Amino acid sequence: MAQQRGSSLIEIAVVLGVIGIALGIAVPGFRHAFDVYGAAAGRDAIIALAARARSLAIAHGGADLIIDADSGLARIETRDTAPEVFALGDRFGVTLTIENSSRPTVIVHYDGIGLGRLANLRLLVERGGAQARVVFSMYGRARRG
Repeated sequence: MAQQRGSSLIEIAVVLGVIGIALGIAVPGFRHAFDVYGAAAGRDAIIALAARARSLAIAHGGADLIIDADSGLARIETRDTAPEVFALGDRFGVTLTIENSSRPTVIVHYDGIGLGRLANLRLLVERGGAQARVVFSMYGRARRG
């Protein structure tokens, strides 16, 4: 008798079915992980922008960090340089919310020695079901919340 090589259509269908079931179980977990990492990346980007604004303020005699929660844009402005614009919403797929406030925009004014002028503020960064927070202190220092 001749030996048969290859796979039958039924064997291939069973393997594809098992792969489909495994992917159906794994995909929601991966999606949640991507949401958690996206929210954390957005939070860390805002903290890095605050640090950059402080260093530019020291170098240029003052700077403003402006975060527009509605559009998801952040901007750093100094007296001497062109504004730097960062699309946080588009880049990380996040939405921003200013907690306990009705205003859509946060402006942190940093003076020439790097001190910010702002009342304490919490900024919520969301992606999917994941959340991360940035807390701005009275002197404009940003940290994880």
